[in-house]
Amino acid sequence: MSGPKVVRIVSREERIATCSGLLGRLESALQDFERAARRAGTLTEADVQNIHARHLQLKQALAADRFDEVERAVPTEIEFVQREQQRQQADAIRRETLRRRVKKRTQEIEAQMRVIVKTPLHSGATEQQLELAKKLKESEDDRSFERWLADHPSPSEMETARIERQLAELSFLLDAAVVEGLESRLQTIEREPSAPQRAMRLDTLTIELATVVKEARDREAAKSRLRALAEELRAIGSAGAVERAASVLAAIDGDLQVLTALEAGTVNALAAERESLSARARRNAILKGLATLGYQVNEGLETAWVNSGRVVVKRPTQPGYGVELGGKSENGRLQVRVVAIRGAGEATDGTRDKDAERMWCSDFSKLQKQIAEQGGGLVIERALGVGETPLKVVDGAEMSAAADHAEPRERVLPRP
Repeated sequence: MSGPKVVRIVSREERIATCSGLLGRLESALQDFERAARRAGTLTEADVQNIHARHLQLKQALAADRFDEVERAVPTEIEFVQREQQRQQADAIRRETLRRRVKKRTQEIEAQMRVIVKTPLHSGATEQQLELAKKLKESEDDRSFERWLADHPSPSEMETARIERQLAELSFLLDAAVVEGLESRLQTIEREPSAPQRAMRLDTLTIELATVVKEARDREAAKSRLRALAEELRAIGSAGAVERAASVLAAIDGDLQVLTALEAGTVNALAAERESLSARARRNAILKGLATLGYQVNEGLETAWVNSGRVVVKRPTQPGYGVELGGKSENGRLQVRVVAIRGAGEATDGTRDKDAERMWCSDFSKLQKQIAEQGGGLVIERALGVGETPLKVVDGAEMSAAADHAEPRERVLPRP
């Protein structure tokens, strides 16, 4: 098929940018994992080494142009890191809940002991108190001890069990001062002498804490997404993207409403930066490829393409013909076809027209191979055969006028 074509192009620069963005997201996920693990006190030196080693391996894969490996492996790696973070955080919350239960039970026993202080411990303490004291002294298995506590709840624990779990989780999500204020409220309620009044106030606090926990989780998740978006922006490397990333990180400690609006704006900004980079890289890949095949690629040709939506590239060894490039490179789809460059009243030559299309077929195959060797792709989505439709005629006088304002050059985009 050598007639007009609709093609989809993915450039090498575009794939590099995609992989760099993925690695930026992985870097953000690893930082989140390390931050959460440090806060929970579960981070080990082996964890740190593994984090940096795996990230380095994938960066080396990108440097070696193993784009498929990076695009396949990074999302899986991000998912694993996030699952591991959730697992460790859940385990940390469980341990913190257990610590709080032990502290509460210990305080209860101490209070009871003060009441019977004149009586020896072995005669005045209850059997359950003695068993708990033994557990506190001898148990090395948190899980076993937790099961024992669940089987021997005290009345106060039964009332506040859910609240203690909520406070344990909030201790990893909020500032210590905020959690201490909530704990103080709980202690005040626990001193309420009226059982019905105490139960009502505990229910109110439970409902309130459920809202606080949800908002804290949502805020932490929003911060994580914003950090990932900032890393993707930085990976693009343009001045605007880097500046935007810095402004995102500077505002990341705002409240949930601010973060939600910031995320929406950042997603749009990232999409615009990606679109601009990809469109520029696709145009560059086509024009540079045509230049290596002997076509006249002039200064200002890309600008003309952007402004008018199409441009004609001539080949000096084939006067009277050129290749028209059209369509929006932003979406990756382009229209390419041979056109005849003729003056007013100049006769059509069907044989030469077909020869021009056949030559373009050969050049297009070379262009496909060249882009593929560089790590990109140029795929035909629709095409017509040679001679199936008359060549579009382009005014030769207009082409000459445009050429007078351009100088030949080879266009190369820098590698991000």
